[in-house]
Parts: sequence; C-alpha cells; structure tokens
Amino acid sequence: MSHKDQLVEQKIREYQSRLKHIDELIDNAKKNCEMDEHMRELEEIKAQRKRLTDPKDMIADLSQTNWQAKTIESAGPLALIDSVAQRIEKLVEKIDS
Repeated sequence: MSHKDQLVEQKIREYQSRLKHIDELIDNAKKNCEMDEHMRELEEIKAQRKRLTDPKDMIADLSQTNWQAKTIESAGPLALIDSVAQRIEKLVEKIDS
C-alpha cells in the first residue's frame, strides 16, 4: 500500500468516526428532546447529517477544482462534518441543561 493510499484510508477512518459520533449525539438528542424548538433544530441537523455521505463517496466526488471552489467545503469534507457535529453538540447541551 502506498503512502497516499494509507493517508486516504486514515482520513476515511477519521470521517467515519466523526459521522458515528454525530449519529450517536442525534440518537441521544432524540431520546431527550421535549421542546418544539429543540425538535425543529434537531430535524434541521438530521437533514444536514443525511447530506453527509459515506466518506469514500465524498472523496470520490470531490475533484481538485471542485474542492477548491467551495466555501466551507474548501477545508474539505471534514469541515462539513465538524459544522454538523458542533450544531448537534450545542443542541445536546441545551437539551441537557
């Protein structure tokens, strides 16, 4: 396996780990969510999460030009995952308090 392949595999594992974390937070929020305001926000977050595809698909879909042409996506698929993770983490904090 080449160094490039190893890096790609490492990134894919990292993306999968973060997506799993988001899914776990969403499940936790669903169990504890009671307020309509929180439910609406949770539905928005779930819709965002749904658009985050499998990391292998994300990498395959992003050509070099495509990659650089996007705003938040210019940091890569990880930036998208992080933005969704931050939203759900904040929501979970609101629900738990």
